[in-house]
Amino acid sequence: MTAKVLHGSELGHTESIAEDVADALGGVEAKSLDDVKPADLTGDHLYLVFCSSYGDGELPNTALDFAESLEGGARLDGVRFALFGFGDTSYTTFGDGPRTLRSLMLAAGAVEAADLIIHDVSTSKSAEDEAIAWAEKLVAAGSQPAS
Repeated sequence: MTAKVLHGSELGHTESIAEDVADALGGVEAKSLDDVKPADLTGDHLYLVFCSSYGDGELPNTALDFAESLEGGARLDGVRFALFGFGDTSYTTFGDGPRTLRSLMLAAGAVEAADLIIHDVSTSKSAEDEAIAWAEKLVAAGSQPAS
């Protein structure tokens, strides 16, 4: 099962991390959720999804159309994904954007290959290092479902 990298980003930080992960995995392209439709996703891949929160915990603009398609009934049956989110614990809505996207994907029939990770951007911990290690571990493990 090959990995594909998708991202929903408002200001570019999440997009940059997703591109770094794609580069680290080698031969993987990072695509904005703006550029894919739920029907484009298949069970042949593991989708590593990166998503930020924006404003009061909303999804970033580049994830809105994808999310609205899921809310409108689009299905993701058999699609395997893992989500790496970004948030800031100084906000009461920490990580709400990634949690919303995760919930929508699961409700649409997608299968979660790993537990949700939400990186706190208010810390000095490297998001890039954490995300690359997370992705490499998932790809090496063969993306078995989270238990």
